[in-house]
Amino acid sequence: MRETTILRAVGDLMFPAGHRLSDDDVSWLRSRLRDGADLVFANLEMPFTNERKPATPTSLESFAGDPGNAPLLRELGIGCVNVGTNHCLDWGAEGIETTRALLDDLGIVHVGAGLNARQASAPALFDLRGRRWALLGYCKKGAFTSGSSSPGAALYKPKEVLKQIETLRGTVDCLVLSLHAGYEYCQYPDPKFVSECRSFVDAGADLVLGHHAHVLQAIEAHGGGLIAYNLGNFMFDSHSGNAPNDSMWRERHQTIILEVRFPGDGGKPQYSFEPLEIDERGIPVAPSPDARQRIAELMRDLPGKLDVMTTSEVYSEAVGRTLDREIRTYKKLWKEKGWAFLWPAIKGLRWRHVRMLFAYLSRRLFSRK
Repeated sequence: MRETTILRAVGDLMFPAGHRLSDDDVSWLRSRLRDGADLVFANLEMPFTNERKPATPTSLESFAGDPGNAPLLRELGIGCVNVGTNHCLDWGAEGIETTRALLDDLGIVHVGAGLNARQASAPALFDLRGRRWALLGYCKKGAFTSGSSSPGAALYKPKEVLKQIETLRGTVDCLVLSLHAGYEYCQYPDPKFVSECRSFVDAGADLVLGHHAHVLQAIEAHGGGLIAYNLGNFMFDSHSGNAPNDSMWRERHQTIILEVRFPGDGGKPQYSFEPLEIDERGIPVAPSPDARQRIAELMRDLPGKLDVMTTSEVYSEAVGRTLDREIRTYKKLWKEKGWAFLWPAIKGLRWRHVRMLFAYLSRRLFSRK
């Protein structure tokens, strides 16, 4: 019989601007991530770039990864990453090329982004402890998703994801799916997304890992697999989120290391987690006793909301939180870039942004009555 395989997974990772990890930071984090684990997964939120030429009106310097920091991923014990995020094209095709090349040189498995849609959606296949593994990565639709001949993230289309799962299921022992999707800053996944994730497990995915919300969401066992709807931030620039109040600041600085154990007999994966908190540098550290308790209670309570919150309730909650943050971000960009930022930003507006703004204003109006 095969031995149990241990995978650890964390949320959004970027190397904080203005702060460098000390040797003690690296040693402590590596011990939490790698000791006793066979594989460590992270969502790489920013691309590495040599040219640092912004490709979008909302490209932020804090999301321009310094190629000199790439080896830190290996030093931290990280062996596989998703690079298909809404920031993967912030620095154009060069950022994607540089990131993929650096990860290849480091021997780090990666999925989710490429120079065209075929490359971006290709699974990563590898062997671990006598098992054949497949890792897939996708991202929500946007200007940053790839086309047949254009770079970007692999487009998240549930029907296509199901097809890939069904194609791979008979050829691998363990199948892990990474999804960069959902609403930002909301601790409740949309009911439609919940249904989609459950369908992926029903089709044969062993583990679904969600990212993009920047806050923790529920973890649930479903069928023969496990779903972590969102792992929140892990290592993240403390000043990039523009949290409007202390409560939301704290939510974005709560994090966990998820440990998933795949039994040697092929049984259902089991999980546990270690609470951490992100300090003012943007680096995860040991939490205070109060913070540890808050995170433990949060992760205990969130699964009970999965089949209770309605689509409209989740949308209303998400819109308010997202636009509070977006308004602060756009003010910052206006101060930095002026008119050079405004027109490209206006051209990038879509009907969904108008709908969100209407919902946001309605929410603010009725909350005052």
